[in-house]
Amino acid sequence: MKKIALFVALLLVVGSTPGWSLCGNLDQWIDEKAASEQYGTKLGGMLLQGIHRVIESPYEIFYHLYDGAKNEKPAATGWLKGLFTGIARAAENVMLGAVEIVSAAVPGQHGLTREHDHTLFEKEAETA
Repeated sequence: MKKIALFVALLLVVGSTPGWSLCGNLDQWIDEKAASEQYGTKLGGMLLQGIHRVIESPYEIFYHLYDGAKNEKPAATGWLKGLFTGIARAAENVMLGAVEIVSAAVPGQHGLTREHDHTLFEKEAETA
């Protein structure tokens, strides 16, 4: 049983690699759908955007752990700062995702935006 679980975990890691390469394009596509003036398209886009934020939220922790350890000196301070930042961003993502899922049916509501740093090697703030 342990071998099967390990094999499935390995397949999930290997299988997720192509998905991460599409993440930027997928984010743009979902944002376009959520901003649509057609009610059905907007509803689907906002639901997808909310679900995407909830699913993506645990990765915020790992992203900020790495980013903090890479960019702060000493690395332990950056790691600790990244841990707290990642937890805060993950909680924010879950709350924003839940709000978007609940408010998707409201006409004229096109989702919430926030400033977030999505790049590891360039320090540019992008609207997420």
